[in-house]
Amino acid sequence: MQLDQNTHQTMQAYVRRHFIGKDQLARLCGIEGHALDSLITAGCAPGVIYSHYEGHDWWSALAAATDKAPAKPPKNGCDWYSPGARWWIRRALLTMKTGGDAAQAAQENERHFIAQFATLVSASPHGHLLFDQSESANTPRIERINETAKSQWADWISGAFGVCLAHFSAQTCFDKEVLAIRIKNMLANGTGTENVAWESEVFDLIERLAPLLLPFSPWERPTGTPGLTIDRALSQFGLGEECVHALI
Repeated sequence: MQLDQNTHQTMQAYVRRHFIGKDQLARLCGIEGHALDSLITAGCAPGVIYSHYEGHDWWSALAAATDKAPAKPPKNGCDWYSPGARWWIRRALLTMKTGGDAAQAAQENERHFIAQFATLVSASPHGHLLFDQSESANTPRIERINETAKSQWADWISGAFGVCLAHFSAQTCFDKEVLAIRIKNMLANGTGTENVAWESEVFDLIERLAPLLLPFSPWERPTGTPGLTIDRALSQFGLGEECVHALI
């Protein structure tokens, strides 16, 4: 993504505030850079989330996940990682203390997430929103839940959720997905006329969603979850706007 000078400067300030470099991530986890590379390659945590390379060019994991950018960041770029990755690297290191290797640690991280996410979906009255109810009745519900959990984990490892969530866990992922779907559904099926009670109900949901989310890059916010939920609702209700990048 080629950015103009102002947006480029805003983006630089944004990643410096919300993301970290490889050396810092490795240091936070108490390991060397080559060990971090091995764990990321195995799938224990996501790799690069944003990368700044030639001039004002930027790469993002979300753009790559949606086929709007190359699958991998360019070589020799200035790379930025999600701080949330440190907890999954640390969990992987715990697994390896019992004799497992990086591949086994990645499998254990995925298993841990899927088990917790499936429990949340099963226990919540809104859990059904996360998978297609029209799928074949021959597929047991628990299998559909597990497939949804696997998909969420894959989105984390790909880096897509690294763009989105300040901290990634089964709980934050579940809350973000359910709240976003509920808000989008309510806005799509709104009353069509001013209804303060309905607006208050939507507002309560966006107030819960906002702390979970990163601001997104300046060019990705309008079409990302913040733009399609928080920004849209505030604008529709005449409640101002979230000038998040102006505050950085």
